[in-house]
Amino acid sequence: MKQIFTIFISVGFIPIIYGQSLSSTNSGAVSNNNLIYTVGEVFVNPTNQNDASSGLIGSISRIEFTSLSINEIEFNQNLKFYPNPTSNSVFLDIENEIIKNIYIFDLNGKLVNNQKNSNNQIDLSNLQTGTYIIKTDNQNFKSFKIIKR
Repeated sequence: MKQIFTIFISVGFIPIIYGQSLSSTNSGAVSNNNLIYTVGEVFVNPTNQNDASSGLIGSISRIEFTSLSINEIEFNQNLKFYPNPTSNSVFLDIENEIIKNIYIFDLNGKLVNNQKNSNNQIDLSNLQTGTYIIKTDNQNFKSFKIIKR
């Protein structure tokens, strides 16, 4: 008896639930059986012209994607670094520029280490094997990529 009552209740509410999922629009234009929609509108496209309860319901929306990353890596003529790949440290060859601080980022953009420049040498011994982006406090230099073995 309980199952029959449950089936009766659920069959009885199907038209109500389905009817509540339909919504009308007050915008758009009809021209030669073609509808024109804009972003943010909800639309109903009937599959059968004689039956208003059959069709597709959808909305038009705009999706924006943003990137969580650092800027593109550019090669600097005034800054040379070696060896790459390396196992412990990287040496910088700088022409007529001063670098005070060095910042090391992982490929997710997270700062993993920063250090003062001492003898134009970057110590990577405390980092795990992987690829890193190195930036300096000197605005004349762009970032560069180092591979630690």
